[in-house]
Amino acid sequence: MPQVMRAIRPMFKSGRWRIFRDDIVVLRSGPEKGQTGRVLEVLKDDRVPQVLVEGLNLRKKKIYNGEGVEDFFVVSMEAPIHYSQVGVLDPTTNRPVRTGFRYLSDGNAGSASEGNGSALAIVNTSIPIANPGKSPTRR
Repeated sequence: MPQVMRAIRPMFKSGRWRIFRDDIVVLRSGPEKGQTGRVLEVLKDDRVPQVLVEGLNLRKKKIYNGEGVEDFFVVSMEAPIHYSQVGVLDPTTNRPVRTGFRYLSDGNAGSASEGNGSALAIVNTSIPIANPGKSPTRR
């Protein structure tokens, strides 16, 4: 009897991304738990969202530069980490927080920390707005 493959539901609705490039994040689990780094890239896949963090989750890769078996060198490079395993770092409390969008006094959008124990600090101010009359979205 053939096995039926079920579709994988998206983790969250598109447009709900809260971690962006150049954010400072802290790793929540794994062997490097508690370490911080800057986000190099966000891999926006709805089913398996991942981020690349500078200096964390390093893997070694052989790069061959000739036809011989011994002609290679080893490079350390960042491997993707699941989106749920990192949290944006609050600059005032130095703890991971949930973030939401806020409009600043100059009319630009910013990503602000929210929730219990947060200092309501602005975490990221480089969020482009597609339509100024609507809620901010990031492309």
